[in-house]
Amino acid sequence: MKKALSLLLTAFLLVSLFISCAEPKVEITISFNGNGSTSGEMADLKAYKGEDVELTKNVFVNEGNIFTGWNTESDESGDWYYDTDTVRFEENTTLYAQWYDDVELIIFDSNGAPGMEYIQWVKKDVETALRPNKYTKKGYLFTGWNTKRDGTGDHYDDKASIEALDKVILYAQWTIVDLATLDDNTRWDQSIGKVFSLSKDVTISDRVEVTGNVTLILPEGMTLTASCGITVTEGNSLTIEGSGKLNATGLLYHAGIGGCEEENCGDITIKGGIINVSGGCGAAGIGGGVAGSGGNVTITGGSVLAVADQSDLDPSVIGTGIGRGLAYEGQELSDGNLTVSNVTLSHSDDGTNYINYEGTDYSTRYRCMKAE
Repeated sequence: MKKALSLLLTAFLLVSLFISCAEPKVEITISFNGNGSTSGEMADLKAYKGEDVELTKNVFVNEGNIFTGWNTESDESGDWYYDTDTVRFEENTTLYAQWYDDVELIIFDSNGAPGMEYIQWVKKDVETALRPNKYTKKGYLFTGWNTKRDGTGDHYDDKASIEALDKVILYAQWTIVDLATLDDNTRWDQSIGKVFSLSKDVTISDRVEVTGNVTLILPEGMTLTASCGITVTEGNSLTIEGSGKLNATGLLYHAGIGGCEEENCGDITIKGGIINVSGGCGAAGIGGGVAGSGGNVTITGGSVLAVADQSDLDPSVIGTGIGRGLAYEGQELSDGNLTVSNVTLSHSDDGTNYINYEGTDYSTRYRCMKAE
């Protein structure tokens, strides 16, 4: 009992010491100056040094002029900030309202990202820096602004200078997710980004999980290695395009691309690329995991080699190259639907001496299946 009380007291003292040593927050004041305004009052905004805070919405009015933002200097020679921006200051700061009488409007359109439109008033026919981008889009990288939604107009970098003669609408430009930039490659989620690609060779050491309808682009000369396979379960889909290479190896009981143990495969479409896939013990190369059925697999291009697990199990009960996984005793599994066009499909029982299929009857599946 004494030992327990001693440990508890020690822990309490350590926590107290940590709290007492923590650097206290320093409160600062952000003041708003109307800078020639004809009406309106704004209270000071309290914030903490080095922490984000949202600026109070401007209520100053200057008759005959339009409010264009805030500046740390009255003559706009300092740092610019805009209405309701999120800011961070290290000391007490005064912001001066800025007023223009001959202005043009710039509208910032998110172009598919969440968030409301925002605007910027600028002096007409005078070069002015654009306000910083406020939009984010999960799984996409912001690459600047364009006067056309599809990127075919005039391009402007973030915070670039612009000379506006008339009203301008700028559309945010987004690029697809580069797998080489992701810290966590284990989940390809439609909410993160529907399209994934490579800018260099990438190896993923954890099993990838596909959620939603996802497209993978394999650029020429690039290789993606999924060391533990890619999960695409029923209700989800993966489309593979490009001319690069994908190597995928399923975990124990998991398909190389498809279902996990006791899970059916989702929809898989292969339009190109060099695809080498092997299933884990008892699982299909492309299709169901152990005790899981195949899904809807469509191959319209590329070169595909799909091999069931490489164990010495009886070939009559192990998984198929494309289709179902191993069936438990008394279990009936489906190989799913296989559609092949513009390529030649071959099969082999042992991975050698491939024999072309006759016609389009794929009701009999094999341990090794190849399309090229």
